[in-house]
Amino acid sequence: MRSRVSTKQMLIAFGALIGLVLAFWAGRIFVTLGSVEREGDPVAAPQQVEQVSDSVRDVVREEIQEQDAVEDTLPDDLPDFEPPPVYELPSTENQNTVSPPLPDEMFEAILLIGADESGLRADAIILVLIADGEDPMLVSIPRDLYLENPCTQEYTKINANLNGCGDSVSGPELLSVAVAQFTGVEIDHFVVVDFEGFADAVDAVGGIDWCFEYAVRDVKADLDEPAGCRVIDGDTALAWARSRSTQILKDGEWQGVGASDFTRQEHQQELLFQLLRKVASFESVGALQQVATTAVANVTLSESLSISRLVGLAWSNRDIRPESVVTISLEMQPATTESGAWVLEPTKPFNDLLAEVYPAAYVPVALGP
Repeated sequence: MRSRVSTKQMLIAFGALIGLVLAFWAGRIFVTLGSVEREGDPVAAPQQVEQVSDSVRDVVREEIQEQDAVEDTLPDDLPDFEPPPVYELPSTENQNTVSPPLPDEMFEAILLIGADESGLRADAIILVLIADGEDPMLVSIPRDLYLENPCTQEYTKINANLNGCGDSVSGPELLSVAVAQFTGVEIDHFVVVDFEGFADAVDAVGGIDWCFEYAVRDVKADLDEPAGCRVIDGDTALAWARSRSTQILKDGEWQGVGASDFTRQEHQQELLFQLLRKVASFESVGALQQVATTAVANVTLSESLSISRLVGLAWSNRDIRPESVVTISLEMQPATTESGAWVLEPTKPFNDLLAEVYPAAYVPVALGP
């Protein structure tokens, strides 16, 4: 006589089967992510920079100068564009824009770095601050921000720090030190993404939904898109993220809409949220495995960021919406150096800006006797 299997027993068995499948795929994802490339420790980097010899610093100065020589100095193809004033750097009135150091336990700070094709310059720099019980805070740092380079001890664009400081200090480590010195926030982890890898990630999720209010173009960024909403692929998303001389077709004429990094920051943040939203919407763990495989080929993590912590952060923020993220905008002024390079000079300490959205971070300025 056959024994009957109850509906409850069937559901339990089915649930167990689903659990095993999920565990299998989760294990595969962890194994895949476990093979990601690792490079350096941002926490130990400040001490390593101090130990670099003068001869190494001299070599790095020459390397940066050579790289600067091949970079564009000012955005072009912009109507009615007037070059900013030349000043002696740093400007006297803006010398006190370095923020005091904050307690390390105040934030978990993660630096997201998008490397350019050479791997020696940062094309995107985003600082993520996580505090207990608070919404994440996001800071886009322009690649043209003009700060003291911890290695050369001379003022350079902040993106030049990705060049590193000899064999002992990698580019992401040096960039972490530069950001920490400017913001007063010690960097706990960094994630470096090859921008070509960003395009691959967009393609891995099947593209992302995007709307162009107007037809847009940027010859230098290989951007040429008609107006309208559609699913864009990785190459289009990458071009939009890189565009610095964006023009729109409005009233029958092509018009410039901005230059330098301000427009790029908005593009990059919007694309990042769209990509995260698409990943979070996946119902197939197999699709997540494909994304993880793509990430491993194009991402470098600091030694301090464990895979379990990375997955935990991604899971806890899977439903995050752009409006729930606190965005902190730096205050800067455009200028050119004596050599004619386009830069952005900070005009207000980061600590003042941070304290406006997170008062516990406020550090009063010490007054003289």
